[in-house]
Amino acid sequence: MGVEPMKKLVKDYMRKHQMLKYGDKVIAGISGGPDSMCMLHQLLELKEEMGIEILVVHVEHGIRGSESEEDARFVANYCKEKKIDFYLFKENVGHIAKKRRMSIEEAGRVARYEAFQKILLQHHGDKIAVAHNLNDQAETVLFHLFRGTGIKGAGGIQPVNGRIIRPLLDSDREEILLYLKKERIPFRRDKTNDFDCYSRNKIRHHILPVADTIVSNSAVHLSEAAKVFREAEDYLEEKTRKAYEQYVLEKENENKIIVSCHIREEHPLIQKYVFKMCIKNLSGKSKDIRTVHLEKMQDLLNGQVGRKLNLPYNINGEKEYTSVLFYKGREWRETSNRGIDIIVPGQYDIGSLGKISVSLIERRDCCSFPEKMYTKWLDYDKIKNNLCLRNRKEGDYITISKNCCRQKLKAYYINEKIPRDERSKIWLLADDSHIIWIIGYRISEYYKITEKTKKILKVQLMGGKADG
Repeated sequence: MGVEPMKKLVKDYMRKHQMLKYGDKVIAGISGGPDSMCMLHQLLELKEEMGIEILVVHVEHGIRGSESEEDARFVANYCKEKKIDFYLFKENVGHIAKKRRMSIEEAGRVARYEAFQKILLQHHGDKIAVAHNLNDQAETVLFHLFRGTGIKGAGGIQPVNGRIIRPLLDSDREEILLYLKKERIPFRRDKTNDFDCYSRNKIRHHILPVADTIVSNSAVHLSEAAKVFREAEDYLEEKTRKAYEQYVLEKENENKIIVSCHIREEHPLIQKYVFKMCIKNLSGKSKDIRTVHLEKMQDLLNGQVGRKLNLPYNINGEKEYTSVLFYKGREWRETSNRGIDIIVPGQYDIGSLGKISVSLIERRDCCSFPEKMYTKWLDYDKIKNNLCLRNRKEGDYITISKNCCRQKLKAYYINEKIPRDERSKIWLLADDSHIIWIIGYRISEYYKITEKTKKILKVQLMGGKADG
């Protein structure tokens, strides 16, 4: 593709998605790499025609030493030459990742967008332009699919997301490099893009090249599929809004939502989308909501009156006669034997004791299991039924020795001289009638980790009486 066709492709793509209007002030995120330098050049080409103002923001991540400092000087000098306002942010991405408990990749993304947003607000900007290309789109779609995404994730990166625009999203990486060469536009090369320590680099270096041997231009086809998924998601969101208005009643002052059982008339997929919207409207977020949570909500819809469900973000559900009630911030009654169904991973309130966090770990990824009173490591493969947090009930037992000798829970309480009035208040992690952990006391010998263990269930009590 020549220079003019490339310019026309980008210009038409921006027009199609209404990325800019006349006189917009554009905050351009420029790393100095080929994609961002191509985007900056394309924006400069439109400067007079569209009457736009361009402000460049560069974020120096503090993880590549002198190389990243040289990147910053390169972008600063280019902007000085082109008389573009330039803003430099120096961040310690490693510190951000540790502080916010996220990957280096995610921390870098957060740092960049926070910087873009800061300049946007300070200078009353209109748009934030970032330089994702068609290949980035393909890598994102695959990454999301590997993680078991829904339709929204399969739609990959959006051309326009609020004030964020992506002018190069329909441009191939090779086309961009050819354009830079013909226009003699300088750029910097980030050597970390060659390393396989990042997930996306593995997809870029190993998976997409193999895909091209099966179907040529696989990245283009993945990008086209993403467009179809985004259209499907737009349609589903519209159907969801209408269903929400029809079947859902919000009681804002009482911090609860009531969903009519008549929602069963809708397709199961629309039910799930409505339930997810309920969670988001109650908690303000939905990132941790997975398919298994939505299926549990559907089970609640079709279950018996009085059945309860505990969900992420401290949200509880309860089946009523003609509706399902979802509410936030109310503690589960400590005397209830109905219990809390546990979904891994997740976090659950258990009254004055605090919160129980459950997560799954591959044995090969963990080599130490520190003994703590309120952190337990268990053999997940031995759990036969649905996990439940509850108080005692008739027939409960615990395995007390390595030769699988069982003891009734009542006998254990008597042997440990636990007062009778305290026994019904003790929380239990249960696999049906087999007690996995008497919280605050002991775990079952049966569920302890062995050399044969493949998946580990980490259970941790946080807050309240927990000591870590």
